[in-house]
Amino acid sequence: MADEVTAGEGTPETGAGQNSPTETPETTQSDAEGTTDENTTVDTPEGDTEAPEGAESAEGGEEAPQGAPESYGEFKFPEGVTASEGDLKSFHELAKELDLSQEQAQKLVDLETQRMGDMQKAQQEAVVKHLEGVKTEWVEGTKKAWGDDFDAKAADAVRASEVGSDEFRDLLNGRDPKLPGVVLADHPAVAEFLATVGAQMKEAPFAKSGSGAKSKGVADTLYGTVDVQAPD
Repeated sequence: MADEVTAGEGTPETGAGQNSPTETPETTQSDAEGTTDENTTVDTPEGDTEAPEGAESAEGGEEAPQGAPESYGEFKFPEGVTASEGDLKSFHELAKELDLSQEQAQKLVDLETQRMGDMQKAQQEAVVKHLEGVKTEWVEGTKKAWGDDFDAKAADAVRASEVGSDEFRDLLNGRDPKLPGVVLADHPAVAEFLATVGAQMKEAPFAKSGSGAKSKGVADTLYGTVDVQAPD
């Protein structure tokens, strides 16, 4: 027969079915050194605090834009660029609606004038390139039509152009201020006309002023009203 197991003889105090409360050791102030009291404040080192992003200091910081003024001052434009009263009025209204300061509105003016300048430059370059292509096409067409007679006919055309005024020659040679770069003398039809007139002038030259002979004009030469005497 097995011996009975009694409490206290090599066994835990608590037996089966017997609950023993677990005691929590008391924590004293000396056991928890380094902890702070509820009323203790911890000082933050100076310089560790950061201002909210975008915030500016009161001293030395840049001032925020003031917004639209009551009325805008005069805007600056590049040399040679002007704006009409209507355009300025419309721009003032737009800038006011967008609440732009004078400085911000000026930046918008600078951007627009730069854009317009670039666009105008591109247009001028395109026109020059086009005229160069047209000139080449005209000259090549005339050379092809005249063939071996090109030099002789070109001399006749020059002779005819000398009859006209300075303005007429400027128009033929692309120097007219209203048609800059447009060399009308290069057009095959104009070149042929001038060459024909110049050839007729060789046969019936114009009388020089002061020679005593009656001076004839281009119309007389073209329409056969020049008095041409038959050779003896």
